[in-house]
Amino acid sequence: MGYGAAWLRRTSAGAVRQHPDISASQDRSILTLTASSFAYNDSYLVSTASSQDADTIQLVARNIAGGCAVGDIGLYSWAISPGGSKLTLTADNDACESRAALIAGEWQRSACKNTENLCLGTLEAGRYSSQFFTPALKAGETWRADFGALSYTVPDGWANQGDWPATYALTTQAAYASGAPYEGRVVPDEITLLARPAAAILHANCAEEPEPGVGTSAQELVAWITSHPGLIATPAGSMKIDGLDATIIDLRLSPDWTETCPDQPPFIAAPLYVGEYHWSVNEGDRIRTVLLDLPGGNAVAIIVDSEDPATLDALVNQAMPIISSFDFTP
Repeated sequence: MGYGAAWLRRTSAGAVRQHPDISASQDRSILTLTASSFAYNDSYLVSTASSQDADTIQLVARNIAGGCAVGDIGLYSWAISPGGSKLTLTADNDACESRAALIAGEWQRSACKNTENLCLGTLEAGRYSSQFFTPALKAGETWRADFGALSYTVPDGWANQGDWPATYALTTQAAYASGAPYEGRVVPDEITLLARPAAAILHANCAEEPEPGVGTSAQELVAWITSHPGLIATPAGSMKIDGLDATIIDLRLSPDWTETCPDQPPFIAAPLYVGEYHWSVNEGDRIRTVLLDLPGGNAVAIIVDSEDPATLDALVNQAMPIISSFDFTP
């Protein structure tokens, strides 16, 4: 395979395709292509793969899982978007109807630095969807992947560096390329979405527990933040996100706050949010947070944080149009 075809040798994700020949329990659609093999969701439509010409691949079915007969041949044209973020497969001719139905169309390629995650990595300008982030998940519900639970538009210069059930992170390409995020306490220039945030308990050495008596709606969290003894909270207006009302607050540590979070050495920090994460405002930090309630009742917290607090305003100017583009599918 040439350079273009080599790009295909990675994992790509797309909107969930359901078909009678695969299990009805499928909650994701993932293509995995190597130099010689292909699979849909790991175990379906397993095929040998080979390059036929500069823009065509041949797939030959190796098992019947997914509806093919062994030996079924399919020819697919492929096209890569100019920046390499998306793949389009077109079924030119396939003896296996279910394979053509399941894999033809547009896919987002994963080029995540974290090999344990299917984040997208560096993005070209365009619109993208989350795969694993599930902000609308209710307490007690079983988690399932939900492609498109968040969609958004970015200009050139951004990357997706994490896609988890409770968090989704967009960072500048410069920060993404510079090294491992969160090494020590350094946070890259980033927009982070936190699903189902609760107020983090105070005066407890940054324990990962909620503050008793504080509700989890956006309004209740705003009220708690603006009365937080460790923070200087400056209201920064409101906005609409996906037609929903959102409150914007700029935060920094109060000079009177001296409590610490455990580390080596401990550092001064005021606990902020807790969930499947713990977020604090550290000494010297400046952050922007945006809070909104989804139609089903869950809150979402959005954080804009810069590696250098002096550059937060510039990062905010880049981040707010992206945040305005967020769409949460119910």
